[in-house]
Amino acid sequence: MVVNLIPPCVLYEDDDVIVLAKPPGINTHRPSPYAPQGLYEWLSMRLPQLPPLSILHRLDRGTSGVLLMGKSKVANRSITAQFQARTVRKRYVLVTQGDAGDQVETSQPLGWARGRAVLQPDGNPAHTRFQLIKQANNLSWYAAFPTTG
Repeated sequence: MVVNLIPPCVLYEDDDVIVLAKPPGINTHRPSPYAPQGLYEWLSMRLPQLPPLSILHRLDRGTSGVLLMGKSKVANRSITAQFQARTVRKRYVLVTQGDAGDQVETSQPLGWARGRAVLQPDGNPAHTRFQLIKQANNLSWYAAFPTTG
């Protein structure tokens, strides 16, 4: 279980979007009526003056990162179209033990089971490129660039 010590915060806001820092351990939204609140609910309760927000993408519960939510129909359509056209560039940073090499690419089919992405032979194509950033004390920091999945 991930313990969340860092509260979410607003990084940027204008008339069309709100950009949030999502810490690990928090869902993007409440996955069921009996689950703890997600970031969407947290934000809606703390900033009730906001218009209804649109979740334009998600980050897994254990993943920290920048999360974008739409505040207007124009922004929602535009950003959704950019994700669908794959013109949005994503970059994640991860730390792992050992060394997998300077550059690694993986293509694996992903599906969903119990609300999590899992390898499935008949799943959707998922391709990610990893680039080594730094190594120290048997740890390797990689930038991950998912292009599909």
